[in-house]
Amino acid sequence: MRHGGNTSCMMVERGDHKLIFDAGSGIRGLGSELMRAGPCRIHLFITHTHWDHIQGFPFFTPAFVPGYEITVYGAKGFGKSLEAVL
Repeated sequence: MRHGGNTSCMMVERGDHKLIFDAGSGIRGLGSELMRAGPCRIHLFITHTHWDHIQGFPFFTPAFVPGYEITVYGAKGFGKSLEAVL
């Protein structure tokens, strides 16, 4: 798109592992696609905690559904732990 669209989120598949980089608004649609495929292992890497890289996380449906294994990786941001920021 010329202007607008979703913010940062990219997925790479490696076997039965899903590697997701950043949780911008694009992660919402990705979550919907992953729900159709069924439970899987997800590794979510947060490159940094600017709003446009984390704003979609509360809308990532697999994070709230039993059976999905999600590990979140990232550094401290704004002097807080990643857990506190999210």
